Amino acid sequence: ENQKSQDLRLCPHCGLPFSVLQRNCGTFVCGRDYHGNGQFGYGCGTTFQLDNAQRYRPDESVLAPYRAALAMQQSRFSEHEHAVSLWNSARDVKLPITSYEIGRNVSKRSLLPSSSFLS
Repeated sequence: ENQKSQDLRLCPHCGLPFSVLQRNCGTFVCGRDYHGNGQFGYGCGTTFQLDNAQRYRPDESVLAPYRAALAMQQSRFSEHEHAVSLWNSARDVKLPITSYEIGRNVSKRSLLPSSSFLS
């Protein structure tokens, strides 16, 4: 729709969209190609000047579902980026090396951090 708004104009009489070549004489006949060459197949046949033809306006009812889907995908992508960022920051955390020793008291049979034996 946005591209159409840049490339198309509307017939001032019937509103039929038509494309405009960069090189043109400024006079158009609705429904015919340049200077009336070719078959007259559609359009109202009105002759008009390019200055009288308004630009095509995007149809918001066509664009609304696409914009909603795009916003949802952007939100999902943002959530994914946040999760990746958390995992990357967790990967970079430097943890102190901790060794465990089996407690000398056989009845407890537990793993104790080695620092507990220092006290």
